[in-house]
Amino acid sequence: MTLAGLSGNLWPIHLKPFPDELLSSWIVRLAHGHGLKLQTFSSLVFGRNKSIWNRDIDKLAPDWLIHKLAECTGTSIQGVMETTLKSYEGVLYEHHQPNGNTKWILPLGVYHRTHGNFGLQFCPHCLAEDTEPYYRKHWRLAFYTECEKHQVLMLDSCPNCSAALNFHRAEMGVRSLLRGSTIHCHSCSYDLRSSPILRSPCQDWRTFTACRSLLLSHQIGWGFIENTDFNYAQNLFEVLRHLCRLMGSDRRGGRLLSYTASQIGFDPNVINRTVKKSYELRDIAERHFLFYCAVWLLLDWPNRFVSACEKINLSSAHVIVDFAAPPYWFISVINDQLSQGQYSPTNQEFLAAAKYLSTREMKVSIASICRLLGYSKLKHRHISFSDITI
Repeated sequence: MTLAGLSGNLWPIHLKPFPDELLSSWIVRLAHGHGLKLQTFSSLVFGRNKSIWNRDIDKLAPDWLIHKLAECTGTSIQGVMETTLKSYEGVLYEHHQPNGNTKWILPLGVYHRTHGNFGLQFCPHCLAEDTEPYYRKHWRLAFYTECEKHQVLMLDSCPNCSAALNFHRAEMGVRSLLRGSTIHCHSCSYDLRSSPILRSPCQDWRTFTACRSLLLSHQIGWGFIENTDFNYAQNLFEVLRHLCRLMGSDRRGGRLLSYTASQIGFDPNVINRTVKKSYELRDIAERHFLFYCAVWLLLDWPNRFVSACEKINLSSAHVIVDFAAPPYWFISVINDQLSQGQYSPTNQEFLAAAKYLSTREMKVSIASICRLLGYSKLKHRHISFSDITI
């Protein structure tokens, strides 16, 4: 028999999620709050036939789990949903993929309940300052490479043994370790709060400020870079991700990376362009540099971007290659300012250049005329090579 006003469904310890807490982190805290090992707790409250740790539960988050947690902790359905990665749908990307790769979400690579990929990051300062350490949802975001509070680079592995983070397994094999287990490496028991602090200062303060703004506003549904507002943040992040992919891909994208990196004091050789990887599968250093470079290109939009493309001779076709659905604010500039056909000199200009080379006893050829007139290519459909023979 239950007392009036009580459902009788609440767990004895019904902890609420901390601000921006990750679902898996919350469940671990609930288990330890009851004085139980995680696997024991999960079997008791969810059932032995519903294993949740052999998959990316933060991404999958089935309805039955959401409703169970809401009912037994007194948390609203929306409050539980906010702990899941699905809450980024419609903000950072259009469609959430619970069983596959999703844009901006770091993949865990779960295999036999173990994370094979470095899909969870952490800030040593944040863990050290927490009264009760927990893992934030935004630590699963690929572009979140620097803690906006402490201005240090995030880490995605144990600095002692290089293992990927598996905080839900840190208690395994240690009978007495419950509370505090999540701050230790599951592989070597290293205290993650003692991790070395890494910084990557940006020489360009405008880029630094713009990146800070994006880190702070990635959940509000709209974004801005300096004085340019984007009412639909997803469109802004689509372009940022495309630029990261472009600069980390082929030779032409590499030119754009080298030019941009030189402007903000980064070493472009940090980026490995020999192996094609999605942005989410790159290491923290690569993701950090690429994101900063992409943001730099969008400052003073569109002047800086157009100028950079023109200086390295990057055509509109190369800018939008493999960009399935570029937003209008981006593609309209590309079509208007980078798709204009190259100027084609008149026959008189062409022949005058040839005569100039000839009178100075220099080789007369299409290539030499191109160099003289300052073009990489010339449209000379109405002129044959014999026409330039003086």
